[in-house]
Amino acid sequence: DNFTVTSQNYSNIKVVVVDGYLKIDPITDKVTVTVTEKSDTVTYDGKEHTVTGYKSISADNTLYDVTTSVRATETAAWTAKGKYVGTYHVGIEPGDFKNISGNFTNVEFVVVDGTLKITPVTDEVIVTIMGKTKTVTYDGKEHSVFGYDATPSNKLYNPKEDMQFEGFDEDMTAKGTDAGTHPMGLTAEDFTNKSKNFSKVRFVVTDGYVKINPRAVTLTSETAGKTYDGTALEKPVVTVVGLA
Repeated sequence: DNFTVTSQNYSNIKVVVVDGYLKIDPITDKVTVTVTEKSDTVTYDGKEHTVTGYKSISADNTLYDVTTSVRATETAAWTAKGKYVGTYHVGIEPGDFKNISGNFTNVEFVVVDGTLKITPVTDEVIVTIMGKTKTVTYDGKEHSVFGYDATPSNKLYNPKEDMQFEGFDEDMTAKGTDAGTHPMGLTAEDFTNKSKNFSKVRFVVTDGYVKINPRAVTLTSETAGKTYDGTALEKPVVTVVGLA
């Protein structure tokens, strides 16, 4: 239909067309597309942190346009999430990407690992340990006091979770019966930091004790008198005040 016969010398002409074409074959050589995940490093602050996705995507063939030739399917694994000291990985997989360009038949996706790193607090944390105390007056009975109070210089440090007493209950118990001061015997060596979130922890200890004060007792003898009659004057009763 694209051709018209203009010659009047032929009355029966049939035009047979074999179409021409330009054929562009796809590139069969391997194209490597590199996906580099995001990374971040923070110091422990008691809060949850996240790193999501990738920071760059590039191909080793400049003809491959990653903005139009790649379809990405994001999943929950694309997010690294953490609160405590450690390394958390962004979980992007090569299979999350698909080549949608007909110009390339051999495309490989490679993922460069990204991480969220939470590092420990390096400033010194001082934990002040105050042994419990008790003061009583001597009554012939045994008295005791147990335990200690711990106060950290950094409010992020949780004594209930982050430190450990290296001993038994009796090692942080002060007890006694007689008058005097009976110490617990707490020392800084009794405590250990077990938290990875803090790299430098120092324990300052004030020992606990039971103090038993002497009881004040007043002894009062009877008082008497008489006119001399040659017999002994006896008043043996002594009144005691302060025992109870």
